[in-house]
Amino acid sequence: MKKNVDQVAALDLLRDEGRISDEEYEDLKTEVLEIADVPTGESGENEEQNPSSAESTSARSGDGQPEKSEDARWPALRIDLSPVYLGVLLITSVVLLLASSLGMLSWLVTTVAILGLGATLVQGGHWVTIAGGVAVAGIVIVGLLGGGDNPSTGQGPVDNVELAPAASAPTVPGSLGINLEDLTDLWNFPAGPPRITSGLVRNNEPGQYDSFIYRFGDWGRLAGAYDPSTDALYALLATGQLSNEATAQLYLHLCFVLNPYSQGCIDSYFEKGLADGTLADFGGVSYKAEW
Repeated sequence: MKKNVDQVAALDLLRDEGRISDEEYEDLKTEVLEIADVPTGESGENEEQNPSSAESTSARSGDGQPEKSEDARWPALRIDLSPVYLGVLLITSVVLLLASSLGMLSWLVTTVAILGLGATLVQGGHWVTIAGGVAVAGIVIVGLLGGGDNPSTGQGPVDNVELAPAASAPTVPGSLGINLEDLTDLWNFPAGPPRITSGLVRNNEPGQYDSFIYRFGDWGRLAGAYDPSTDALYALLATGQLSNEATAQLYLHLCFVLNPYSQGCIDSYFEKGLADGTLADFGGVSYKAEW
């Protein structure tokens, strides 16, 4: 109240000195008296409550919960994807896994492809998908074009291979005379690539025989048929790309599996299989031979 009396006295002095008019004096005095009529502590309480109110507003969101930090936000899942798209994504992933288990794709390609497809489920994940697509394309191109050096054009019969008589008669009539469990050791006996370094992938087939497959990277395959009841091999097939130098050595491993230490098998490969030529002579042409 003392503060309001001092303000009125100051207004009286200003009017007496002619610094304000009578009308201005009455207006200002009325405002001072109106402020004086406010109950003591009301204005102060409002002023004291405002800061806490502001703090409460800044510290809590509209639902009364503390606001979350922007720095700890995880990528949000997309909610605009249709069930059809999700189903196609799941089926594609399963097909890729099956292709790798059957030796049709490398696990590296399958892993990168599935990660790229999965990235489409989160917001902003299209950049990961694009990067994954580029990586898969690069791996496939390198596998097709950079599978290895060209096979030697001067490849000839291998000397000093015949160290023992040819293999004995098949233990199971009609089979190749070897069991599936012995295939890896027989194949890896000749020095040099390609070598079997992991397990064979077995597949159940309708009929009497099941099949197996082994992948030599992205450039070659070893496959065959066997009787699941005896594990006896009945057919064997090895394929490879001409761009890989190890393809030129497939015959050596095959000969040792089918006829261990037989020089006759090796000579027959060059005389009948390649018609006294080299693998480089058959690039881009169709050719069939038995040896």
